[in-house]
Amino acid sequence: MVLVALHGKGDSAARFEKEARGALPDGWALLVPEAPGNSWYFYDGDTPAFRESLGRAADHVVAVLRRVRLRGRAFLLGFSQGAYLAGVLAVRRPDLFAGAVLAGGRLKHEILGPDIPEARRRGLRVLALHGREDALVRPDPARASIEAVRAAGLDAEFRLLEGRHAFTPEMRREAREWLRNQTGRRSARRPVDSSRARRR
Repeated sequence: MVLVALHGKGDSAARFEKEARGALPDGWALLVPEAPGNSWYFYDGDTPAFRESLGRAADHVVAVLRRVRLRGRAFLLGFSQGAYLAGVLAVRRPDLFAGAVLAGGRLKHEILGPDIPEARRRGLRVLALHGREDALVRPDPARASIEAVRAAGLDAEFRLLEGRHAFTPEMRREAREWLRNQTGRRSARRPVDSSRARRR
């Protein structure tokens, strides 16, 4: 299996790779694309310019996958801005991705409605991990986004953990365990919110 990891705004592929490896199950390959600039997309509210920028970012990641001639469906991991992009990519391209881990981001369900039925049909699975003390991307809207896509039939789960806006060691362990369990797993509905906060 291949894990495609998308870094946050202002980060780099080289630095994020070190964190992403902590989420990588044994035997998996890791691909960490670099954003074309210091961010994946330009955000100025829900505007046409934002959506166009987000689309270009998604196309960039897909082009990277084509260059490496990826075989089969991969999984996505994204942190912060990378999580927003990973969520959009996963739902819009379930032919390329079997699932996604979104850490410290929010699934943009409000622009993904038309894509949900196909993602559901293909058995796409999503895990959202969030820090309880995250002040940059608040947990409640992130949880609400997962509830919205679950109501539309998507296999998605939200886990609230201790921490701020960071891809913490605990999040990496949670992601690695979840990803390891996806191999050969059929789509199944899971609780929307585990409401557990484990202390390290």
